Amino acid sequence: MRTDGKVFADGTTLTPERMIRDPRLLRSSKTEITRETERALGIGDSLYFYVGHACPEFGQIVLVYAPEWSTFELGGATPFDTGGLRLGYVNGSGTEDAVSYCKNHRVDLPKWVDEFTTYIATYFSTTSAYVLGERARIDDSTGRLLHPKNTRRAWTWELQVEADHDVLANLKLLCVQPEVSEAIRRVLRTLPEDEAAVWVDLLSSPAFRVAPAGAEAPVVCGMAEEVISTWL
Repeated sequence: MRTDGKVFADGTTLTPERMIRDPRLLRSSKTEITRETERALGIGDSLYFYVGHACPEFGQIVLVYAPEWSTFELGGATPFDTGGLRLGYVNGSGTEDAVSYCKNHRVDLPKWVDEFTTYIATYFSTTSAYVLGERARIDDSTGRLLHPKNTRRAWTWELQVEADHDVLANLKLLCVQPEVSEAIRRVLRTLPEDEAAVWVDLLSSPAFRVAPAGAEAPVVCGMAEEVISTWL
C-alpha cells in the first residue's frame, strides 16, 4: 500500500494530473530526511510501501497493490518504518543502534511474504486486526511491539523497492478524496478516448473508491484499510 500526494520540497509528488499523464510512482518523490536515512542505514534509492497500513501523513491518494509483484524486485523489507527507526520513533531494546537493528531485521524482497505471514501468525490475533491498527497480542524479543511509546510505524511492515512503479500495474484499489476524483475526471476529458479508456474503466469499477465530501486524508486512509480488511 502507498499513500501519496504529499508535496515535497522539489515539487515531485503524485498529483491527479501526473497520475494520468505520467502514471509512475517515483523514487525521487521523497524528502531529504528519507534520503539521509537511506544513506545512514545502507538502503538503496527506494520507493516505499507499507504493508496493510495507509498512513495519512503522506497524502490523500491511497493505492493498494497485490503483493506478489514486489517479490521479483530488488530491495528489502522491515517490520517497522525505517525513517521512524532513524528518527527515534521506533523504541525497543537495540533500537538505539539503528544501523544494526535495521540490518538484523531486514529481509530481501523475495522473502518478505513468507516472513510477514509468520510475523502475523506469531504476534497478531488476525491479519485483519493488524490491518485495522490493533496492537500485537504478544511482544517481540526486543519489546518493540508493545512498547508504550510506539505507534503503528513501529510494527507496520515497510517495503523498500529499488525501482519506480507503474501506477496501474497490479493495482487492486484506489481511494481518493472527492476533489482528487473530480481532478482526475477533468484530466481524462482532455484525452483521446482510447488513451482514457483504461482509467474510465477503473473509475467505474469497485476498485475505485471516493471518500465522503469534505473528507481529509485520515478518512481516505481509514476507508482503504476497511476495504482491505474485508478481503482477509
